[in-house]
Amino acid sequence: MNSVHTPALLHAIAMLETSGGRNNYPRIERSYMPEGYAVTIQGRIVTGTGTNFRNAVPKRWDYWLHPDRQLHLAASASWGVLQLMYHTAADRGFKGPPLDLAAPKVCLEYGEKQLVWLARYRGCVTPRDFLDAWNTGSPRDKNVPTRYIDEGLEHYAKALKEMRA
Repeated sequence: MNSVHTPALLHAIAMLETSGGRNNYPRIERSYMPEGYAVTIQGRIVTGTGTNFRNAVPKRWDYWLHPDRQLHLAASASWGVLQLMYHTAADRGFKGPPLDLAAPKVCLEYGEKQLVWLARYRGCVTPRDFLDAWNTGSPRDKNVPTRYIDEGLEHYAKALKEMRA
């Protein structure tokens, strides 16, 4: 991560993920949600596919799936200024309940850990690599979110300029 300015990159991701700071609501990720329907805070109906939920969630997060805790949907959402997936944060050592990721300090802490992981295990080197991987999980897969990357690079350049001024 030597060639990447981490605060500027985190700022760029936050701008992308929160629509310029206007939307910080948790976002339910359909594949991490059990099959069925849910209504979001914004009033949208989301249909869970259960794909990742069936494969990963029951094996790794039994605590959150206990019927008395009712955190199924909270654990299937992305949170905070970076829209960081609860499962990603848990992979990086986060031990709290999903709602704690809504706090900017916590979300940024685990977002930075995710950037380090992406550099080490996914080979991210450039801001473009990191933005691609943040959005799709890998900088070298067939899914290239061109618009997301281009907008992220604009936010990154602007943040760099402001932080160095």
